[in-house]
Amino acid sequence: MAGALLLGGGFFSAVAAETWVDTKGRIDEVVADTTTVPLSSTLQPLSTRIPFTNFRYPYVDAELNVTFIADDPLIGQTKGDHLGIYRSSAADGRLLALVSGRETIVPGTTDARFISILGLHMGDNLSDFVFNAASTDNRQGIYLWRKGTLETIARTGETNVETGVLTGVDYASYSGTKIVYTATTAAGPLLALYDVVARTHTVLVHAGQAIPDGDGATFRYFSPQNWNNLGEIAFRAARVDDPHGTNTPNRGIYAWVKDAAGKLPAPTLASLRRVVDWNTPVPGLPGEAFTSIHSAPIRNGLITFVARGKSFSGIYWMPANESTPRVIADTTTGLSGLFENTFTQFAIYPTIIDREIIFQAGAGRFVGVFLYRPDSDALFLLADNRQPVEGKQVLTFEIASECLIGERLALKAMFTDRSQGVYLATIPGQALSRPAAPKR
Repeated sequence: MAGALLLGGGFFSAVAAETWVDTKGRIDEVVADTTTVPLSSTLQPLSTRIPFTNFRYPYVDAELNVTFIADDPLIGQTKGDHLGIYRSSAADGRLLALVSGRETIVPGTTDARFISILGLHMGDNLSDFVFNAASTDNRQGIYLWRKGTLETIARTGETNVETGVLTGVDYASYSGTKIVYTATTAAGPLLALYDVVARTHTVLVHAGQAIPDGDGATFRYFSPQNWNNLGEIAFRAARVDDPHGTNTPNRGIYAWVKDAAGKLPAPTLASLRRVVDWNTPVPGLPGEAFTSIHSAPIRNGLITFVARGKSFSGIYWMPANESTPRVIADTTTGLSGLFENTFTQFAIYPTIIDREIIFQAGAGRFVGVFLYRPDSDALFLLADNRQPVEGKQVLTFEIASECLIGERLALKAMFTDRSQGVYLATIPGQALSRPAAPKR
């Protein structure tokens, strides 16, 4: 059993939520860490059995199985020899290799193998998933694993869409029978929709098309990660070719969402709406603008996102069919009794589960995983680094888009000695009782 994460309580002072709650959650199960021995290979019996070196995106399903990427060489960690997508079995404790960089043959090829795996994203059943991968034949692709079978969705140099043959592919989001992904052709970047049943690709938006309410600007850039939730689609884009490394407000979030009657429009340019962009007022900070807008999941009528400006950063939420963001917390927010001063950082990948927003934030050396309930304006601390885990000090956490099932939270921890682990924490159900909404 891992060391416990002990949580504190106090008063939340900010322009947003006014209370925060001690859940008394604790890490109590090691899924895999850098002492875990990967599966031996029946195809390569002489391969050396060594520990995993890094992990990404731990997902947990209703049976408490945890799916994650291990030993990807592209995340700045020590290179491992067991690249793959693994699933821990809660029933018998086994660790299953669903996709193996050594052994899995890329679909449609005779002998190509995966050399990097990125952007793991689970489907609605929390069993099937999509991912982005590079392979030994110098192709980049998007792949779907479902019911134990691996399929190619799109590959550079092979897949032909309306604007040409794909020259680059980024990340994908899988929901229902549709996969949304960003890609590039010689004509420029685009956002595409793949129908898993019909096996067809449709370009939803491409470079050069007009941005809704965009002051006459056109789409020039699409951010890698997009979000699809049963037909509601959100993506980030910019009016310049390269919005990175600039404090000029050039980005926005755009979406196809249900209307007030719950009807979902066909995903056409005419029905696409602006959610936020460079003209959107920053809540609580007059005169500021969003210069950088990060991952923006959409679910159950809500959108959340992390954004930065010239002198701030924060996490925000809003009803998907509105255009006024609300702040959950930003760098003017402090949590009395938990850390001194105010938040200093927000991890760029929040998630929405049901109607609850989960995110990671830090203040100096403190880092924590929080849950926010928009319906009651209440904030819960789920895990933090004030106590060691397995005798080691946590440096940071990482969560995936499906990280909480009932009382169980899946998360990755990176420690100050640069080792890593994937863990399950227990969040006592009684601690998540909804407090009364604060009086205004």
